[in-house]
Amino acid sequence: MTNYIALVEQASGANEVWSEQKFLVYRGSLELAVTLMDRGPGEIFRYMARAEVTPGRGVEIESTGNPASTPDEALENIHWNEFD
Repeated sequence: MTNYIALVEQASGANEVWSEQKFLVYRGSLELAVTLMDRGPGEIFRYMARAEVTPGRGVEIESTGNPASTPDEALENIHWNEFD
């Protein structure tokens, strides 16, 4: 499998690169954009997650969790109660 993070790091000369996967989530009456970020293999705290109310909804709420070693932990680190 191609390590795109390493390719982007090498081509750009960047010292930190994240890949992102986005999800659209409905929580009650709110539409949320959830982003799961990945720094790639070899990183201790490889994953981080962020949730925010989608733009144009008249509400601005967002939460970014602390970095974690697994995607599950990263998603749990989001302060979901802020969207209640």
